[in-house]
Amino acid sequence: MDTCTVKPTNNTMESGQSQHMSLANLPTELLIQVFSHLDPQTLQEMGLVCHSWHNLIKDNTVWYRVFVARYPRAVPVFSATLRTKSWRRELIHRDELLCAWTRGRSSVRTYSLARDLSRPSSVLADFQRGRMLAYDATMGGLLTCDLSSGRGISHALCAIPAGCTTYSVGRHFMIFGRWDGSVYGSLLERKNILCAGMRRLQTAPGRHSGLITASAVCRGDLPKQGIPGAFTGDINGTIHAWDVRTGECLARIALGADRRATGVAQAPTDAPSPNAPTDAQSTNAPTAHAPTAHAHTRSFRQQPSSLSQNDIPSSQNAIVRLESDGRRYLIALLSSGKVYLIENIFSMHEKAGSAPQITNIGQFKSQGLSADPSSWVGVQMCADYGGQNVVVFNQSRLEVFSFDGESSSVLALAPAQQISIAALECGGHAMVARERSVVGGDPLLMAVVLRSGEVLIVNVRAGIFNLQPMTRIEPQLLCAWRDAEEVPDPGTAPITAVALNGLVVVVGSRDGAAEMYDVMSGEFCRRVSDGPSRKMRAGAGGAVCLLYTSDAADELDGVD
Repeated sequence: MDTCTVKPTNNTMESGQSQHMSLANLPTELLIQVFSHLDPQTLQEMGLVCHSWHNLIKDNTVWYRVFVARYPRAVPVFSATLRTKSWRRELIHRDELLCAWTRGRSSVRTYSLARDLSRPSSVLADFQRGRMLAYDATMGGLLTCDLSSGRGISHALCAIPAGCTTYSVGRHFMIFGRWDGSVYGSLLERKNILCAGMRRLQTAPGRHSGLITASAVCRGDLPKQGIPGAFTGDINGTIHAWDVRTGECLARIALGADRRATGVAQAPTDAPSPNAPTDAQSTNAPTAHAPTAHAHTRSFRQQPSSLSQNDIPSSQNAIVRLESDGRRYLIALLSSGKVYLIENIFSMHEKAGSAPQITNIGQFKSQGLSADPSSWVGVQMCADYGGQNVVVFNQSRLEVFSFDGESSSVLALAPAQQISIAALECGGHAMVARERSVVGGDPLLMAVVLRSGEVLIVNVRAGIFNLQPMTRIEPQLLCAWRDAEEVPDPGTAPITAVALNGLVVVVGSRDGAAEMYDVMSGEFCRRVSDGPSRKMRAGAGGAVCLLYTSDAADELDGVD
């Protein structure tokens, strides 16, 4: 079939017009408008109609114009569902996923942990292995269960070191730092049960010289022996790299005021025995626990501190936050606001005498961060390894630093606006190297929730100084919150959890309800959850909500 014909109506016949009208001769702009209203299955069959449409379908620029007509607010920068240069493939796949999200093909499950954990403080969803890990930092409870069904709950008790000032939990390891500089940790086997119990990782002189203020467990799988799998930082600006298999301190890195651009790393002179002491108690240690770090968490929250200002001395060189991809980079934030990028730390075992490369890539210029220990709690840091950026934020400022130290971006906020929580795009996008040639330019989205409840969608890879929101969303949950509160508390944030991918953003409220919105247009998609049942709310608490689909494994975690 070479042409497509339409039978003329009586009006056209009476008026003497041509009785043979060819759709193939219609202007391309008109065909594009028609194509933009078709469903994905019909779009796939368009090339079978006629030769002219078949040639039109193969033109990538035509599909770009169809995409613009369908999603005018997405172009030119958006997070693609496929890493492809074909606008046709992206349009069809995007329509299919949006249809799955908006029509409720996702699964919402609620896990009640109150019987096993008194107060879950950390929740980790491992979608690759289909398991969930919940940890209680107060009582030392560790719980795991099947992610899809919630069955197979196993519970283990671990002795938390008394006087713990920081902790971090990963997929294969958990680490604790104490006020006296000692470090404890334990491996986790596949079912998240403690393998050998809590033990001290390093004895003197490998111990930190002061209170440990930050910790981090590397992302990914359990590293081989001799490669760092966890890091701890102290109040004096010293970082220790740990072999999580043997408990050996592999390197010490000093980031004091005298070593701004060049750090000093050295291997410890005392290699600990694998049978290190397992006693995690000390009679001189405070009994309070203050978790200040959490590994593998995409929703960043302020962690309470139980140590008073009199217990923790002021310091301009304290390590406030640590972040590592476990393959190449280690990032450190100091209380002075300096951000350091540390490279070659994972390849030191390959060459004797080698030292890591340390670079000061920026200065977080916020009045909310100072030498005062109380200001360290509200500062959070996350990394975009694919785009080679670091995001640092507190309630008054969000700043993005490039790994090369040549550029930075600051989110434009009104004087009265304050940041409550923020989350990077899920699905491992931050770990994949950026490819600008794919459709959409391969940005990395971040949802920033203000204390007022408004949600801002920003691109942390924008590369401009004044970072402007791509989308502004005011959740419908705010109306219910205002109606429930006769006089809303300005210090209480109505939105307590957020998660997003390249298609949708999900926000959760304090009562457990969750809503879904289009990440580009900000339009309401549907109500995801109404929150825990009355029976569950009447219980002891400890309800954890996780959101995921089989098409895109993304999570929304929250603790009631």
